[in-house]
Amino acid sequence: MTTELQPQPPKEQPLNSDQKSAKGRIFSRELFVRSISAVILAVGALYLTHHSFTSFIALAAIIALLMVWEWGKLTNNDTPLQLIIPAITILTATTAFLTNEWPLFAASLIAGGFLAVWSTHYWWRSKWALKGLFYVGAPTLALLYLRRDAIFGFEAVLYVFLIVWATDTAAYFSGRYFGGKKLAPAISPGKTWSGTIGGLFAGLLTGALFAISLNSEPIILALIGLLLSAVAQIGDLAESAIKRHFGVKDSSHLIPGHGGILDRLDGIVVAATVAAIIGGLHDFTAPGHGLLVWFA
Repeated sequence: MTTELQPQPPKEQPLNSDQKSAKGRIFSRELFVRSISAVILAVGALYLTHHSFTSFIALAAIIALLMVWEWGKLTNNDTPLQLIIPAITILTATTAFLTNEWPLFAASLIAGGFLAVWSTHYWWRSKWALKGLFYVGAPTLALLYLRRDAIFGFEAVLYVFLIVWATDTAAYFSGRYFGGKKLAPAISPGKTWSGTIGGLFAGLLTGALFAISLNSEPIILALIGLLLSAVAQIGDLAESAIKRHFGVKDSSHLIPGHGGILDRLDGIVVAATVAAIIGGLHDFTAPGHGLLVWFA
């Protein structure tokens, strides 16, 4: 009895010194571009967030509309304009409500009703359109709700931003340094368990340090930071799954080194929503205070 030998796949050849050097140079260039883009975006976002609630509304509106446009392109909707028009109406109604402009709020609701009737056929035909309005609308409304807090609004938004940024940075570098087993290779082949753990630790540490800077309770804010880090990474995976479903690598090419707005904000989408829920449940009228101050 003979046993037929199965052909073995060729073993991956180790890189020589020139190939390693070339790979290192490519990584250095990508990291440089990625870092510069991240710094510019962070500085601009923090300035507009801190300056006033009005400037933050403008920032949120611009980003939300860009996200809606990218979503329309990503999900192959026929006309992204049919997403942008309802998004503008929702943003206008929300802003009017938060700033107590009741005539504008009423007009926006009336306009929204007409849009709902006009778009009925489109919404039923494209389930991704409805998902897009929720995907963009939930974090936008959550961040506006947090920032509206007259005393802790800026600090609450800053807390969410720092948790997500620290998570992304730590996950990126710890994943590249330690490598190891893949987290979800079918969804995002580049993500590892070591990167996930590094990101969670960064969220925990950032939350504790932020609490110390506010003279707040470090244990609770550290645990909230850990939770926001976890859901931010879930949001990252969810966006990767959507892109894989539609066969694209990036949502757009608006941000050098990062891809699109959806790629850059995939963690904030979920983290901001969860943070607003926590803050609102603790103190509905002052969600920033509810998120950050626990034992006053």
